[in-house]
Amino acid sequence: MITFERAEVEVLGDGPLMPDAWARLIDGAAVLFAWEQLGLAESALTQARDYALQRFAFGRAIGSYQAIKHKLANMYVKNALARSNAYFGVWALAEGSDDSAAGRRDRARRCDSGINLCGGREYPDPRRHGIYLGVRLPLLLPSREAAEFGHR
Repeated sequence: MITFERAEVEVLGDGPLMPDAWARLIDGAAVLFAWEQLGLAESALTQARDYALQRFAFGRAIGSYQAIKHKLANMYVKNALARSNAYFGVWALAEGSDDSAAGRRDRARRCDSGINLCGGREYPDPRRHGIYLGVRLPLLLPSREAAEFGHR
């Protein structure tokens, strides 16, 4: 246990503007993480596509099966939607809008789809998209501190 009895500190900020500054910081971090997650999701899609083209079942590449094509197409569409949300987050942050965290909810879905498409084989490999979901997932969840400042 750490105690700070008789410790001198310098107050970095105080007053009615601090919750707003804290919320803007959280929103800015959320926008940055949205772009990072989009890049990781696009990498997961590329890796899943490559895997589907090189993996064979019943004498055919699994990428030639309609179900795999549809799953890859769905991942692509979700990535395009995530890109749109990330652009919106940048715009909202630049304009000072209160909607800058709008794209926060769908960041992990594409990585999760990539893991499912590869049969889970990529999950333990830290160089593949398993790490994107396993390590980054805690960063995607709204923090308790952010929840103190309202709808974030």
